[in-house]
Amino acid sequence: MMKFKIPTLLLPILAMLALCWPSQANAQGCPGIPVNLSLSNLNISSAQEYKASNAITVGPTVSITQAVNVDIIATNEITFKANFSMVSGSTLEARLVNPCNTSKVADAGEQAGRTGEPEANPWIDQPAIMQGFPNPFIGQTTLRFSLPDAETVNLQVYNLKGEHIATLFEGNLKAGQAAEVTFEPTDLAAGIYLARLSTASGKSLSYRLMLQL
Repeated sequence: MMKFKIPTLLLPILAMLALCWPSQANAQGCPGIPVNLSLSNLNISSAQEYKASNAITVGPTVSITQAVNVDIIATNEITFKANFSMVSGSTLEARLVNPCNTSKVADAGEQAGRTGEPEANPWIDQPAIMQGFPNPFIGQTTLRFSLPDAETVNLQVYNLKGEHIATLFEGNLKAGQAAEVTFEPTDLAAGIYLARLSTASGKSLSYRLMLQL
């Protein structure tokens, strides 16, 4: 399986980033997992997993200082405050699921928040390619994509609630043909969005974008 990773240069998040997912989950906690968790004045230099049964606040002044993977898992809300940064090569995944039972994740592709990598690629032998430059981005980003087979495709953007934000491309692609579109959102909150490439044959591939303000 081929994966593509976009380097993340030192990243200041200047505005608050909030991810909210409606949930009926009990916020009373579960063994070994706090109800709410606040991370501040913290340098993360090794792979970590942070969990809370209700909400997690990241910041102010939190940095991922090494090229490691960091998972943040909460049921209802994850908020990023000012002065959050991550070095090139590090990966952040924010998931809004119940950490008391993370083995049962409904529609994980919609809920996951890993930036810079596409989801598992359904084109196994000759993978499809989708990349965004820059990502994270301020103002606008360019999405480039190609498929190994001729297909009728559409490229749409959704928020983490599954709400449609924009349609960026609809049309036919030849085998191996590269297409490029620009996503320039207006009046959107800072956060993680999903660019989903779907084909008439039923295959789809998502790429996660982080919008900064």
